[in-house]
Amino acid sequence: MISPSHSDPDKGARGAEFRFRSSAADACGSSPGDDPLKPLLRSLGELKEYIGYYLSAQGDAVKLKIRQGLLWAVLGIAGGLVGLAALITSVVLLLDGVAEGLAILFGDRLWAGELVTGAAILILAAIAAYFVVARITKTSRQRIIQKYERRRQKQRVEFGRDVSQRAAQG
Repeated sequence: MISPSHSDPDKGARGAEFRFRSSAADACGSSPGDDPLKPLLRSLGELKEYIGYYLSAQGDAVKLKIRQGLLWAVLGIAGGLVGLAALITSVVLLLDGVAEGLAILFGDRLWAGELVTGAAILILAAIAAYFVVARITKTSRQRIIQKYERRRQKQRVEFGRDVSQRAAQG
C-alpha cells in the first residue's frame, strides 16, 4: 500500500513523500526494517505444518482401516471356530447315539456298538477318500492330455508337423 506523508514541511510543493508498506509485512506485524523473506519463511513453516498434519491424518486413517480389518478377521475366525466346534459336537453326539442304539441291538454290549460304529465310519471315510482321489487324478490327467494335444496342434499349424510325427521320421 502506498500512502503519502505530509510530515516534512521542507518538501514543499515538490510532492509528498511516499512510504511503501507491504501488506504481508503488515499482516505479520513486521516493521519496514525487518527481513523481507520473513513472511515467506513464516508461510512456508505454516505450509510445512499443514502438510505434516495431513500426512499424519492419512497415516492414522490407514492404521484405523488395518485395525478394523484385523478385528473383523479375528471375529470371523472366532465365529468359524464356534461353528466348527458345534459341527464336531453334533457329529460326536450322532455317532454316540448310533453306537448306543447298536449296543441295545447287540444285547446291551456297548463295546460292540462302538466297534461297529467306528468301523463303519472308517470304511465310509476310506471309500469317500478313494473316490475323491480317483476323481482328482482323472481330471488332472485329462487336463495334461488336453494341454499337450493343443501344443501338438499348434506345432502342426506352425511347422507342418508335430513332435510325434517328427520323432517317427527319426
